Amino acid sequence: MKGFLFYILPVAGILFLAVNFFVGEPKFSSLQEEAEQYRLVEDYPEMERVYGELIAEDSFNILYHYEYINAHFDQDKEVKYFLDTPEERDDDGVFKFYRQFLKSDSLQSRDIGHFGLGLCYNKIGLYDDAVTHFGAIKNRELPYLNFLYGNLYSYVDTVRAKRSYLEELKNNGYVEGAYQSLGELYTNNIDALYALAKSNVGADHLSISLKRKAYFLKHDWPSYSGIVVSRFFSGFNVFGFAGALLVLAVWIVYLMKVDFYQRGNALPILFTLLLGMGFAFLTSYFNDYLKYEVDFSLNGEIVNDLLYCIIGIGFIEEMVKIIPFLIVLTFFKVIKEPIDYIIYAAVSALGFAFIENIFYFDYSGLNRIQGRALSSTVSHMFNTSIIAYFIVLGKNIRKYNLYLNFVIGFILAAVFHGFYDFWIINHTVHNFSFLTFFQLLISMFLWSSMINNCINNSVKFESTAHYDSKVINDYLLYSLSFVFLFEYMVIAFEHGAHYANKTLLDDLITGAFLLIFLTLSLSKFDVVRNYWAPLRFWDWETVRNTHRFKPHYFNLKEILDRTIEINTFRSDSALKEEVPVKGKIISRELISWEKDWYLVQLEKAITVAWKPYDHILIKVKDAGEDILSKPHQIIHVRMVGNLEDLSKKKKVKSDFLFVDYAVINAV
Repeated sequence: MKGFLFYILPVAGILFLAVNFFVGEPKFSSLQEEAEQYRLVEDYPEMERVYGELIAEDSFNILYHYEYINAHFDQDKEVKYFLDTPEERDDDGVFKFYRQFLKSDSLQSRDIGHFGLGLCYNKIGLYDDAVTHFGAIKNRELPYLNFLYGNLYSYVDTVRAKRSYLEELKNNGYVEGAYQSLGELYTNNIDALYALAKSNVGADHLSISLKRKAYFLKHDWPSYSGIVVSRFFSGFNVFGFAGALLVLAVWIVYLMKVDFYQRGNALPILFTLLLGMGFAFLTSYFNDYLKYEVDFSLNGEIVNDLLYCIIGIGFIEEMVKIIPFLIVLTFFKVIKEPIDYIIYAAVSALGFAFIENIFYFDYSGLNRIQGRALSSTVSHMFNTSIIAYFIVLGKNIRKYNLYLNFVIGFILAAVFHGFYDFWIINHTVHNFSFLTFFQLLISMFLWSSMINNCINNSVKFESTAHYDSKVINDYLLYSLSFVFLFEYMVIAFEHGAHYANKTLLDDLITGAFLLIFLTLSLSKFDVVRNYWAPLRFWDWETVRNTHRFKPHYFNLKEILDRTIEINTFRSDSALKEEVPVKGKIISRELISWEKDWYLVQLEKAITVAWKPYDHILIKVKDAGEDILSKPHQIIHVRMVGNLEDLSKKKKVKSDFLFVDYAVINAV
């Protein structure tokens, strides 16, 4: 965390000054361009203001009135300001504004007034009043009028609705909206929808989802594949692509740093990554199959949406993420060590997440970059790692049925995935969306435990010097902080300093804790040869460390090769004739599944029961303490008669004679 103060904070400060003094606010060549800017950032109050100015310049432009009213009603009914009392949206002012038009002697002005009032009543759900005002308009070819009529009729009279949309097209009014609404009207007439999707003009205005439905149900697989893949390129944003690539790079490098014992496997990793990207497009087919062939989709009901999140989202996405991993596992010989299973599963998930992030950044905006980096992308890696971890367990511990282990892991991954999405998607339980956040925290503890166990049980387990918590900690801190700064920079270039500053403040409020939490939890590994620790669901120490500038980490390098002095714990100790004696801690040992035994080489042999010993095993009596974390620690002392006993994979305490308790101090 000191790195944050000395490196990240100054860089962030310099960047902040540069953005505000040199980038500033965007320069607009017209009010229309300014309005489009506010549409992109969903700043509806400013969008309403700009269209109000456009109306003042040209009060007869119906487009301006349509967008002005939409911008007003797209704002929340209750506007909340930070540390201030909520304010109600002022609808009365809009109604009053359009009533003024009705007082005009100009027929065109009165039509504008009736149009505005009709659209306002439509927005608040008073449809009879909306129809009354629309009916009073004298110019029946007024753009948007027949489109709005079609929307009103679409729920009660589809024939009149269709006629209205066709009339809007005939008048060359709101062409895009009319085609889109016609497509929605044809959702139960697949032949008509397909014909509209294949027409030259209609295809340009139909949504991707409607075209997908038409091509899927008509089994036009070339067109279906083309529209699915085209989502990757439509609305392509170079900043969004760069953001997705940055998130991918951050986590790929992290996985490579975690895999201490393997180096030089770039090509298999790249191949797995590309497979993950390719298979990501299959989710569209399976989602459409459930929706159109099984009639199973989200409908707002709690039970239905929960099942859909588990099956329609979790099951499908985990299936397409695990297939590339299984291909590499089956046909290549690169997945050998337990940690390889986690790494390659996570890389496949990263390929999937990369494609998903491209879609999110293109359609939802660049302000999603840090959120996707800290939450969704990490969750994708964790969920797929569950399946890989159960395969590892099946090969190393539960060898009774490897396939059953795979199925159990797959079901758990789908359930975890589904629960993560459910609290965000379903509006009825949306107030409990904080449960998704807590699930993410739990997932990180579990993922860290899985990685740790796989590292511990590597066949090529070497010196623990390969692992340095500070290196991984610093990497995550700096790289994830750079994601924040990258998002700030690109938003400033795209939308100006004001919106960039607002987004940065929102990011710090929502993401600062998560950034520090991920940095701590995903760099905290306790490397012990052959040790399978119970999976960790929670760790209060990590949570408490999130506010500290120097978090506490267990560091074996600070313990090994340290010289200690051993003294008696009590006056009648069995060691009283042999101590004090000095020795050097030379290794950490796993004895009877207890991970904190240390082998000490004594400077001079001690005699116990007429037998000399020059090596002993020690362990701190208080399980909550790290050895040498404070002076005068009480320890267990066991004698090592034969060093070859320590080479066994499974060592038990009964192999080493317990003598007594003692007290140690670092020299």
